[in-house]
This record gives sequence, structure tokens and C-alpha cells, in this order.
Amino acid sequence: MARTQRFKILKLFFVTLGSTLILALFLDFIFDKVFFPTLTETSNIGKMKRMIEESHPKEIPIYGSSIARRSYIPDTIGFNTFNYGMAGNLYNAIHAYLQIELEKEKSTPIIIDFDAHTFFYDENLMLHRSSYVPFLQNQHILNMLKDYDYYSWHLLIPGMRYYGSYSDYLRQGLKPFFEPGELDNKGGVFFPSNPLVYAQFRRKRLEMQQRYEGLEFKKTETPRLFTSEENMVFDWLNALLNFHNDSAQVANFEKLVTDNPNRTFILCYSPQNPIKLAGMRNKEECQVFLKNLTERHNNIIALNYSEIGFPESLYKDSGHMNVDGARAYSALLKRDLTRILNDSFPADSSYFEIRQLPSGGI
Repeated sequence: MARTQRFKILKLFFVTLGSTLILALFLDFIFDKVFFPTLTETSNIGKMKRMIEESHPKEIPIYGSSIARRSYIPDTIGFNTFNYGMAGNLYNAIHAYLQIELEKEKSTPIIIDFDAHTFFYDENLMLHRSSYVPFLQNQHILNMLKDYDYYSWHLLIPGMRYYGSYSDYLRQGLKPFFEPGELDNKGGVFFPSNPLVYAQFRRKRLEMQQRYEGLEFKKTETPRLFTSEENMVFDWLNALLNFHNDSAQVANFEKLVTDNPNRTFILCYSPQNPIKLAGMRNKEECQVFLKNLTERHNNIIALNYSEIGFPESLYKDSGHMNVDGARAYSALLKRDLTRILNDSFPADSSYFEIRQLPSGGI
């Protein structure tokens, strides 16, 4: 009797295990062979696939975070540009993209959207691992996950590798249906103009700046009353509002630049919302950092549009332009890329501050 009972339990266990394995392998197959190919080039998966599996010898790639994704309209810029911007990307991720790009037989410039946090790094920052799991056959992607402790052995096993990522993939696939008002163009996705939404983000940004100033005053004037919780908030706001760079990330970038003298790296400090700049205590330090990069490397050009003075009506929130801002900025970049590619910029410097709007307006 006991033997029969144990047999039934073992049978149930193996049937359940087998069913689970079959379901896991089935989901893996459906996503890998059916769902992923349907994702457009505005999705992270679509961009990674294009980046890794295709060459596009005449393409000028644009890398960066959601700011890049929302600011650069390739059809307006021209020159075979493609927008590879992805939300949350800082240089720790962009480094792998550059390594992939620089292995290709190409000579076109590379555009990197620069801002106060491009070279920032903190161990609490998260990589979007789900975007990279389908491409672990690429050594640069694999090394990136290993370097930042995002790699695990199960990521190489069909049926297990996508566990925990299915919701991210579905979100990427369904996003166009839930945000029909957004416009897209060759990897870029652009916010419609919405003054009510902007007002909410503007108010939130001002509240953050006021909170930071209050904590800064308390930390300076009454340090013994400054709690550990307040210090955590202060450090978080300082990281968010001000310019920071990590020396290791900068060194990684400069080594790639030095090792690839045949490629020109164009760092574009895109137009910054006046509210964002007003809350940045070390704005000049950020600009000096950018200028110094150009002085150390002949193949770095920096275009600083940060203080060009776009009106607030061209922004979706304190950090991202809306589609009208993206159109205006992309038109400016087209003008200046034309000058760069035609060697008609002044030759005495590779750092340019563009502070005046076109005479005809925007």
C-alpha cells in the first residue's frame, strides 16, 4: 500500500515536472521564433537585433538614453542616421554598443547624446537585462552582463533564460497600442505636445530642487540634526540634479576613442529644459568636462546645445522634449552635421556651443 502511494506521488511529481518543462520550452520557442520577429525597430529587442545582426555600412548611429530616443528624428537629420536610444541607458550599456559598432567595416561618425549623467555610475543602477538575454551569443553583451553582475547561468538555458522577462517583452510589443498618440521614426519615438502633462512634471522638478536646497541648508547649518534618512534623500537628489561622472566609465570611453582614430565621435549635449539647468549646481563643470574631452582627442567633436534657450512649450517634461522640440533640435543638428561632414566648422576647436536660435525662428 505504501509502495503504491509512493509510486503515485512520484508519478505526479514527474508528470508535473514534465508538463512544466514542456510549457517553459513552448513559451521560449513562441517568444524567440514568433513574438520577437514581430517587434519593430522602436523596441529594445528590435534595436539590439539591428545593431548586432546587421551592418548598415553608411549608417550614422545615435546612442543614448530615453533623451536620445525622444530627441533625434532621423528623417529630419538625414545622413542615414538611426536612433538606437533606449530608456535608462548610460555609458555602462552604451560601451557594449560602441564595441559592436566599431567591429564593423565602417567610417561614418558616431553620435552619442550627452547629458549630465551619461558617464554616471552607481552599483544600484539597473541594466534592462531582458533587452540583452536573446543576444548573449554576442561576446560584448555577455561581458557587459558579467561585468555588472547581471549574468546568471540560467540565461543560457532555453526554457529558463526568459523567466522574469516575459512581462517586459509583452510591454514592448503592446506599447504602440497603448500609446497611439506617439510618433515614431527609425528607432525614435516622440511625445505629442501636452501642456497639462508638462505642468505636472515642471511642478515635480521644482519641488525636488526645493527639497534639495532645504536639505543642503540643514546639512550645512545643523549637521548634528541631519539624520541618516535625510542624508540618503540628499545623496539621491544630488545624484539626480547635478553633473556626475565615473572615472572608470570615462576611461573606458576614451580608450575606445583612442583605439579607433578612423571614427569620429560626436557628443551632442541636446537642448536642456531651463528648469533642469536652473537646478544644476555644477553646470559649468559639466561643460568643461565636455570641452576637455575634445582637447584630449582629435576624433571627438562636441556640440553643446544645452543653453540654446528652447521655450518650455517644446518639452514634455523637465528632461525630454516633445515632438515639436525634437523637430526643432533635429533640424539644428542637420545644419551642423552638414558643416561637420563638409569640414566647414572652424578648425581651431572641436567644441562648439550653440546658443542662438536660427534667425528664422524654430
